[in-house]
Amino acid sequence: MPDISLIASALTSIKTATDFARLIKESSTTLKDAEVKLQLAGLISALADTKVSIADIKTELIDKNAEIDDLKKQLEMKAKFVFKKPFYFQEGDQYPFCPKCWEDRGKGIHMSGPDEFAGRTAYKCPVCAHMEFTKRRDISTDDIVNGISSCF
Repeated sequence: MPDISLIASALTSIKTATDFARLIKESSTTLKDAEVKLQLAGLISALADTKVSIADIKTELIDKNAEIDDLKKQLEMKAKFVFKKPFYFQEGDQYPFCPKCWEDRGKGIHMSGPDEFAGRTAYKCPVCAHMEFTKRRDISTDDIVNGISSCF
């Protein structure tokens, strides 16, 4: 939601512009040209302030909508994630996701690997460098279908 101060500023500018327009309308024809020009300058300034305030509100709304879209995508992704110790998986994806990136930042980052390391199978996150080790063989597509926990 736009900041209340931005909305208040826009409304104040609109009121000021309206007041200047009313003064110009009600001014007598005997006013000097300078007074009319001064009032027109005030009107133009108030309208410019209004335009800036509305642009700020629009920018903030765009940012909020982008944030809402990101949160919706995170919720959709979260619904598809399954934790099978020590990894997270998504249905139909045979590659494990980094548990640290997912739990700490909500980012679905695939682990690299498998690699052999000290007689164990190792997976490493390319973003945070978190490593997970398994004692047995690689994770296969069959493991995804039949339940990941059977391979650890």
